[in-house]
Parts: sequence; structure tokens; C-alpha cells
Amino acid sequence: MMALIVTLAASGLLLVLLELLLPGGILGFVGSALFLAVVILCFQEFGAAVGISVLLGLSIAGLALFSLWLRIFPSSPAGRFLMLKENVSGRSVPECGGVTPGSDGVALTALRPAGVVRVAGARYEAKLETGFADPGTPVRVVRCEGSALIVAKEVENEIVKAT
Repeated sequence: MMALIVTLAASGLLLVLLELLLPGGILGFVGSALFLAVVILCFQEFGAAVGISVLLGLSIAGLALFSLWLRIFPSSPAGRFLMLKENVSGRSVPECGGVTPGSDGVALTALRPAGVVRVAGARYEAKLETGFADPGTPVRVVRCEGSALIVAKEVENEIVKAT
């Protein structure tokens, strides 16, 4: 039985070390399963004291191997292939695309209260400050919240404000 335990432990160690060089998860998972089998067999054959000792030893070895992997992987060929090589700058969503409060536009869809407006020749998602508006209604940008414009209906060059 001792030969089986040593064989399983050596096979598990080999698979986990191969996982360091060939990442993918399968080799590491199978190696960890073999380590679990070693711990279970140690509990069955040698009792709780040896089983706990083996469990603690394998846990410490696993943490050491993981620490080693964190140091080695980024400089390995697979790590260099998977890692981003340059910094990415910019915003994921432009905040209102340069539209300033006070800009005039027109509702392209019904604003109930959210919809689409055209301001300065570009389409934007917008929320009407109060009430509802039909397509074609003139609107004016009141403010910007995230990537959405907050607009108000414009009635004969006067803005309808919330009361």
C-alpha cells in the first residue's frame, strides 16, 4: 500500500509541476485529485495523526507551488502570450460625447421618460427630466449623468422645468 501512496503522490506532484509550464487547469486538477487520494489513503492506512500530517504537508507544498507559479507564469511563454503587453488608456463609455448643457436637440424616439435624441448631429440616449415627449419634440440638454443626457422639453424657446 505504501508503494501506491508514493506513486500517487509522485504522479500528483509531476502533474502539478507540468501545470506550471502548460497552463490549462486539467493537469493541476488531476494532480490535486491525486493528492486528495493520497491523504485519504494515509488516513485509512496509518490513522489520523499521519493523515493530518500528510494533509498539512501537502497544503503547505500546494501554497508554495502556487506562489512559485505566480512568480514563474508571467515570464513563461504561455504567460507572455496570455498577458497584456501594453497599457490601455481611455474611457469605456464617453461621458456625453462632448455635449454641453444648453445644447439643443430633437427627440428621435418617444421619451417616456427615456429614449433617443439627436444633439449636434449625433444620437444619444437620453432621459426626459419630467413628463413624456413624442418623436420630433425639441429638447435642450440640462445635464449629463454618466453616458446619458438629461433633457427637458423646449416649448417655443423656453425650457419646461420640473416644478
